[in-house]
Amino acid sequence: NIAEAGLEETAELIEGDAFETLPKIDDVFDIVFIDAEKDDYERLFELARPKVEPGALFIADNVLSHEETLGAYSRARQADPTLESVTVPLDRGLELSVVLRQPDTPPTRGCPTSSLSATFRLPRKGGGPVVKSSSTGSGGTSG
Repeated sequence: NIAEAGLEETAELIEGDAFETLPKIDDVFDIVFIDAEKDDYERLFELARPKVEPGALFIADNVLSHEETLGAYSRARQADPTLESVTVPLDRGLELSVVLRQPDTPPTRGCPTSSLSATFRLPRKGGGPVVKSSSTGSGGTSG
């Protein structure tokens, strides 16, 4: 609950189907949490990707417990040169993907991704909305 966490000043809850709601949001996200129907992860990532900036974090749940379905999702994130992504064997498995740059931005010279580190601070300037999707159960996108 956003109020219980004391985040009502920095987060907004928007309920609805993520496939209908996400395209209508004209804001950026700091964190995107994907816990949805397993066949929808890739489409949800693609919908949210234009709405994040460098330093943002994607968290995908259940990537190890549903490896047959989500293995391709994890491999795609790890192969994406605009992200630094790792699978964490915590509970059912999390894919943590830090956004390094926008897809249309060339990489910075002299800065190999293996030496990057990131610090996340909340709240951020925009605060960003939280999307709770009825089609994705308890998941959605949080900012």
